[in-house]
Amino acid sequence: SNASYIKEEKCFFELWTELKEWQNKNLDNIKNLEQERKTLSIVFESIDIFIGLLENDGRFKIKNGDLDDIVDFRLDRYMEARKHIEIINIVKKGMSEKIQINEEVYMQSIKRYFLVTMKPIEFRNEFLITMKDITSRRQASEVQKTFISNVSHELKTPLTNIKGYLIALDDAPESMREKFL
Repeated sequence: SNASYIKEEKCFFELWTELKEWQNKNLDNIKNLEQERKTLSIVFESIDIFIGLLENDGRFKIKNGDLDDIVDFRLDRYMEARKHIEIINIVKKGMSEKIQINEEVYMQSIKRYFLVTMKPIEFRNEFLITMKDITSRRQASEVQKTFISNVSHELKTPLTNIKGYLIALDDAPESMREKFL
């Protein structure tokens, strides 16, 4: 009887030791997860694009603070928070068709271009939406196109004259060739 009591006590002690180890591992994991969450939160808030996670009913689960002039962050639902119909249309389409969308949008009222991406996260029944202001990139592209067009035009005029003289050289009498050259 005494031997069985000691055996039970030993088993209980071993179980208690295992439980304590398991609890310590869990506490370590919780601490590590909290540090990861804080790091992700810092990254999430410091990137220069809007990121939002929408639930299936159109409510923001999480969102960062970028582009607050485009999105009213005090409101939870995207239909209320989005001030521009162009964005609402993309979000509605992405949510109803559950498809990935990448679209450049020009917002006439504020004269800015945005790259809007909407991606369904099927296993969670949620949607990731990002918006990046690409106005400066679009403007730089327009400046580059205008420059190339101007250079091309400026080069065509003298080249046309040179080409005309070369054609005339072929048919010109000997006395005129020196003048054309």
